[in-house]
Parts: sequence; C-alpha cells; structure tokens
Amino acid sequence: MQCQPDYRDILDHLADGVYFVDTQRVISYWNRGAEALTGYAASEVIGRPCHDNILTHCTSDGVCLCRAGCPLAATIQDGATREALVYLRHRDGHRVPVMVRAAPLHDTSGQIVGAVESFSDATRLHEAERQAERSRKLSLLDPLTKMANRRALEGAIASRLAECAVVGGHVGLIIVDIDHFKQINDRLGHEVGDRVIRMVAMSMRSTTRRGDVVGRWGGDELAAVLEQVTQCDLEMLAGRMRIMVEHSFIDPGGADPKSLHATISLGLAISGPSPTSAAELFRHADESLYAAKRAGRNRIGCCAATAA
Repeated sequence: MQCQPDYRDILDHLADGVYFVDTQRVISYWNRGAEALTGYAASEVIGRPCHDNILTHCTSDGVCLCRAGCPLAATIQDGATREALVYLRHRDGHRVPVMVRAAPLHDTSGQIVGAVESFSDATRLHEAERQAERSRKLSLLDPLTKMANRRALEGAIASRLAECAVVGGHVGLIIVDIDHFKQINDRLGHEVGDRVIRMVAMSMRSTTRRGDVVGRWGGDELAAVLEQVTQCDLEMLAGRMRIMVEHSFIDPGGADPKSLHATISLGLAISGPSPTSAAELFRHADESLYAAKRAGRNRIGCCAATAA
C-alpha cells in the first residue's frame, strides 16, 4: 500500500510562508517558509493568536490590519478568498512587503473551522512597481531642464481642455522662443546654450501659479500650460515671464567677462467658448509667436482666442 504524503512535509518545502489558524485566529501550523520570511520559529508562534503583536500586518499607509481589516479574519467570517499587498513586521523589526492570500478551511460538513494564509516576498514586485513609476516619470521629464517634456505638455493641454469642457473656463498656452539662440550656441558653445535654456525655463516657472505646467517644447522653445485663465491673466503672466527672463543672466565663463543676458519672444493662445483641440491651441500660439518675432523679438504676440 502506497503511503500518502504528509502535507506538512510538502508545505515545508515551499518558499512561500504558510500558516493555519482556527476561528479564533490561533495559529496551529507554521511552515519553514514562514520562518524564513518572518524570522519567527514555529515554536514561537504556534498556539498564539496571529493578532498577538506578531506580524502586525499594515497597509502602505501604515493602517494596522491585525485588529481591524484583517483579510484572514474577513475570510473566516464570510468564506471568501482574498489577496492583498501588505507589510509584515519581521522579527528584527523592519517591514517586509508580502502578497498575502487567505482562504477558508472547512470540516467534513462544510463548516468553516479556520483559515489558511500563504504569503510571498513582494520585495521584487514592490521594487518593480517603483521602477515602473520612476520610468513613467522620466518619460515625461526633459533631461536638460528637469521639467515637463513635450509629451507631458501635450498631455497637460489635453487634460485641461477636457476639464474645461465639463466645468467651463479657459486654458491658456504660452510658447516661448529664445531670441537669437543660434548665435549664443555658435559664439559660446552648446554648454552655455544649455545653461541659457535652463535659466529661461527656471525664470518662466518662477512666474506661474500652482497647477500651471512649464516645460521644454523642443530645442530652444519652451511652453507653459495655464489652467483656468482669462485673457487678461494670460497676458499679465506672459508679461511677467518676459521681464523676469530679461532681467536674468548667467556668467558664461571663459574669455568673455560679461554677464550673458537673454530675451524671449512669446506667443499666446486661449481656448474659446466652443470645444478646442490641443492642435488648434498650439497653432494659434505658434502664429502669435511668429508675429512677435516679426515685430522685432523680446515681445509678446497678440493673444489669439480659438473657436471664438
């Protein structure tokens, strides 16, 4: 007759932690995986309730689940299986992210007599999620200015236009071109040119409001997306940008002892009362920018209202 394998022997060979509790959540089994992941030996926990300040599971917000909101307790109550990412307390005191899975245990009559919880180390998953979030943010960041890139600016325009379509109001767009930037690059080099771009971007951002987005549109063009503005607001903020940049300067170093100033030309557009697309808003701002450059630079092009 072939012997049936002991479930304890099987579970002890799993890397995941596994433990059983009765309806009072008193631990009756604790496998080697649980010992490895928590630092607690089976002899230290068997016979104790799991909420007895052992693992003190908590959420990422620090909410303790052992006395309220425990997945294991809820499973004992309703018989439903559950899965959650939580943080257990290791015997050494630090927190470990784990993916827990709770399932009910039944007797031969189908009555719930306890529950089983398995948990696996989610450190790699947690790190992967954080890496994905970092990558997402980097994909929206201009590496030179450390501000929004064109993709992020286009997303900001689209989201604010969608918001205004629901709640009303207007979106403003300012496109900025650094005057005679090619001459700066040719005369002083690209490193100084990069410093000028950063200087202009920082000066622009210093004039905007909470909720506005400033970034690099591409090359020496920068942009600001302004939410809930009037035409008067837009022109006032653009005027402040122009003045702040004109009064900013850098020391270019090298043989040239003079401070390096820069000026900008600005093109403005504001969404009209009818639905406006991001492409339409940019087209009007671009036309306004070229009007400013044709008029002599270091000035603001007339504000164009779209879909008037």
